[in-house]
Amino acid sequence: MRLARLFVSILGLCAAVLAQEVRETYFATTSDGISVAVHRVRPAQLIEGREPVLCLPGFIENYRIYDLDSRHTLAGYLARAGLDVWILEYRGVGDSWKPRWWQVRGWRFSVDDFMHQDLPAAVDLVLRRTGSPRLFLLGHSMGGLNAYGYCGTEPGAQRRVRGIVTLAGAGKMSVVPSMRPLTVILFTLSRMLEPFMPWDVPLPTGLAFQLLAQMPILRDMTEQMLMGAIGSVVWSTSNMNPALIRTMLRWAIGDISMNVPKQFLRWIGAQETCTFGPSPWWDQPRRSRWYDANGFVSYTDAIRRIRVPALVMVGGVDQVVPRENCLDCFRRLRSADKTFVVIERGNGSQVDVGHEDILVGDQSPIAVFPTIRWWLLDHATR
Repeated sequence: MRLARLFVSILGLCAAVLAQEVRETYFATTSDGISVAVHRVRPAQLIEGREPVLCLPGFIENYRIYDLDSRHTLAGYLARAGLDVWILEYRGVGDSWKPRWWQVRGWRFSVDDFMHQDLPAAVDLVLRRTGSPRLFLLGHSMGGLNAYGYCGTEPGAQRRVRGIVTLAGAGKMSVVPSMRPLTVILFTLSRMLEPFMPWDVPLPTGLAFQLLAQMPILRDMTEQMLMGAIGSVVWSTSNMNPALIRTMLRWAIGDISMNVPKQFLRWIGAQETCTFGPSPWWDQPRRSRWYDANGFVSYTDAIRRIRVPALVMVGGVDQVVPRENCLDCFRRLRSADKTFVVIERGNGSQVDVGHEDILVGDQSPIAVFPTIRWWLLDHATR
């Protein structure tokens, strides 16, 4: 009996050691000379031959959106399952290079730079460090767009990608009916103010949200709004709580160039997606598509070139990237192996899931993470 108990104790200790995650930070240099941070969360004992996972944050998110705390950490969850997880931070965000506030030209970058400069550099770094010939891409929101755009437009990218997972990944633009009045207002204002706005400057969203999360007066007011009608736009309030919101606002939000929201306003406004290009907004073929900053490359159409395995997931009450948008991307994929999953009450989940809480929601470790883990392990080489 004592030997049996000792044996069980040794097994438990070994399991704890194997389950322990190791966190490291590396830096990759892009083709235009920018240093971007790539954070690594790996198990203490790596499994040789298994493809790593490169996670791509969304709009104004830093790497902590994948590694928020001991419970709300998709990176840690996957690492405990034996996967080697890496998280990219785009230029201007978190530990990556960022220009000084007075260096105006330094903030002159857009989503295209994330996709065609930062992401390829991160892929090179991860493959070089791990020795793996391929990796998985996992993107949330704008990170999903970057995964689609990279695979669909970068030469040879699909030979380096084992599969892609998108969580509320944007690839087509349209908004839910309740958001259309606000969208029209924002789009109209941006077009009117565009000639007068200093776009090549930082938008201090990280600092702003940290103040909202920490200052007592602002914190109480913010919690009331974000657990009410305003918060229901970006997450399911049944899947969030005030303490979790404070943690996310304080640690998972970064600064960004004003050119990025400018692109999004151009894309979203009146379902128009041509950004800085020459085509007029009433050009019908360009409606509801993502275009690059020059207005020539359609990232939406590029999805049709993707043939690697894909898992497309979306929250059932997502109002930022509705399920219809994700379903449109899913149908465009030419992958022979593709899966579409809606996370909502009554569809295998105990809670409704929105946009941000698909990653950091109170019940997401139970409702969302297992599906991702199962798909990655099922498609990994070992």
